[in-house]
Amino acid sequence: MTKGVLAPALAALLLAAHAGLAIDSMRRKSVTYDEVSHLPAGLAMAATGEHRLNRQHPPLVKLLAGLSASTAGSELPLSGDAYRERREWDFGRQVLFESGNDDRALLFRGRLPVVLISVLGGALVFCWSWRRFGAIAGLTSLGLYAFSPTVLAHARLVTMDVAMATFSTATLYFFWRAARDPALGNTLKSGAGLGLAMATKFSGLVLLPAMALSALVARWLPDWRRRLLAGLILLGVALVVLAASYLWPLNPVSYFHDAGLLYFDLPEDYSYYLAGEFSDRRFPHYFLVAVAVKSSLPSLLAMLAGLATAVLVRDRWRDDVYLWLPVMVWTAATSLLATNQGVRYLLPVYPLLFVLAGSAIARLRTYSARAAIVAAILVVSLQAREALANHPDYLPYFHQAAGGTAAGPRWLDDSNLDWSQDLGRLPAWLEEKGIERVRLVHFGANSPEHYGVRREPFLASDFRQGPRPGAYVVSAHVLVRWQLSARTEGVPSDWLDRYQPVDVLGGSLYLYVFPPDTGKGGEP
Repeated sequence: MTKGVLAPALAALLLAAHAGLAIDSMRRKSVTYDEVSHLPAGLAMAATGEHRLNRQHPPLVKLLAGLSASTAGSELPLSGDAYRERREWDFGRQVLFESGNDDRALLFRGRLPVVLISVLGGALVFCWSWRRFGAIAGLTSLGLYAFSPTVLAHARLVTMDVAMATFSTATLYFFWRAARDPALGNTLKSGAGLGLAMATKFSGLVLLPAMALSALVARWLPDWRRRLLAGLILLGVALVVLAASYLWPLNPVSYFHDAGLLYFDLPEDYSYYLAGEFSDRRFPHYFLVAVAVKSSLPSLLAMLAGLATAVLVRDRWRDDVYLWLPVMVWTAATSLLATNQGVRYLLPVYPLLFVLAGSAIARLRTYSARAAIVAAILVVSLQAREALANHPDYLPYFHQAAGGTAAGPRWLDDSNLDWSQDLGRLPAWLEEKGIERVRLVHFGANSPEHYGVRREPFLASDFRQGPRPGAYVVSAHVLVRWQLSARTEGVPSDWLDRYQPVDVLGGSLYLYVFPPDTGKGGEP
């Protein structure tokens, strides 16, 4: 095999490994919180051509998932009140749990387009790093992406975050190429990427100032007329792609109106959580902490090394401004505007940082090619080890220095660790342990009975006075929120501190067994 073919061949193997891990993981996971809304909304749009449900997000990912899932066949209650009144959650539950549909088949097929989009994201990471820093750097960057627990966690869900990361990377990659080679094709591709990003999440609008600042700092196209023309072409293509995702026509007023619906279903008195503390205001450092504890240690070190190399080495910082400046703009915008509910909102910076990690390998290669190869193999091997050791439970991943998955509820909540993804595995898990019935408190919009969970009532007294004898399963997010109740109401609901779980399923469902002689509130 020639040198020119070896790197792409190895890249193809890494991409195949990424897809394999994502697919094997997703087939074991039940529907997550947001998917109850997203997938049925996409099915409805695929059937009617109408973007009626879940308008707080643009339609692209939902539409792709819906088109793919529709091949499994499904009954959609489009004539019912839930659809007519835009009650997306009720409609979602009807489609997945109450209409006789095979929810597992719908979910599997609906998730496949997201896996493919994630593979595309990995290919872009490889191409950018390879073009900029060389083959060894390209493979290192791709290895970090392919085996990233953070990327894998969302690469198999009908949610918008991995698609946003992929399409924003495509936008910036071809924008960088257009700066180096002002061929029309690069500008058109960058515009298409921007349109896809804006059709995925409203946060895609953040790319506009990021691109403008990058071009300004890099002094791209000193001729302002050419710069203006290129910008108009880019925006024109983006608008065409955006309109196509809405299945024509696109109402700009409606687009920005829908953007205002973002977080409309979040309670006004919602308390944010970070590292054991609750606050009615967003934590300004939330996302930096989330990245620090949820990224694997190999990727953290590689990303920091790449960022330092790109910014501090004088002969590189301007050409790599298309990488590090968008990272800073996106991080700042997310920290200021996004709710503190998941590291996933910062996922678009991961591919850029993985590409930048290649700059550190390239820098090392100037001193020793052998050392660069050894470093690349070591980094990718350690990253792969993290992915394999935590397969298939990527959502609640925390690296060992942060305490591992078991310490997750001490750091973060919500989609960082518990999205009801393991509810479908619960009956078999309980059967293995000889437990017939449990008192279940879970986080999510799905139906435990649909999966065959046999449960007894969880009473208010179990929460306010202490648990009765018996078996309980409580989800990780709920355990975190019970800490808040214990502090504000004085009830003995701080189970994380009071009791030791017998076992934990997938890092998200905690099993407690209280023997008959425990007594209310006693230690198990």
